[in-house]
Amino acid sequence: MTTTARAPDARITLFGSQSQCSMMPRASCDALIEVARKPDIPRIMNLVNIEHLKSDALLEIDIKETSRWIEDGLSIVARLDEDIIAHQSAQVWPQSGWIEIRAAVVKEEFRNKGIFGKMVRFQVETILDSDPSATICTVKNKKSRGNRVLESIGFREVPPESVPQEIFTIGEGQEWRVFVLTAESYDRGKALLAGARC
Repeated sequence: MTTTARAPDARITLFGSQSQCSMMPRASCDALIEVARKPDIPRIMNLVNIEHLKSDALLEIDIKETSRWIEDGLSIVARLDEDIIAHQSAQVWPQSGWIEIRAAVVKEEFRNKGIFGKMVRFQVETILDSDPSATICTVKNKKSRGNRVLESIGFREVPPESVPQEIFTIGEGQEWRVFVLTAESYDRGKALLAGARC
């Protein structure tokens, strides 16, 4: 059974039903998504430093940023036993109040197992539980496989010029897409997901 409590120790079990576990690699069944803690910082940084070079990530992060995201409750991890196999954070932009989901990285051997989508849903639900009127965005490489996942959750692509300028912290020359989500579009995305489940 999947849990969605929003306490600081909240966690989600990936592929939680027994029937799904038998169809998926065991490692995916045992992974938990939860709010990151300060002692996780060295393992998060290790994951980011190793996997960043292999991914289509647009952003590098440092210890100071990671620490701030954890203090704000906006850093989450996917954990398999004590190994951190994925990390994602969010940032509140001060001028617009928009919240950007960023710095998602999944260990190479755990990609394409639904972890990114579960992390985004966990992050979105956490944000909307605390602020139902929040506008959530994310910037992705045009070729990212995660773009379809974002759309299935309820994110909609918008023209870059419709997004507050403060959000664009990525380098010149990148080909990127901007996705935005509100509580209304997330509800539609959840309905679509529910219809797709077997």
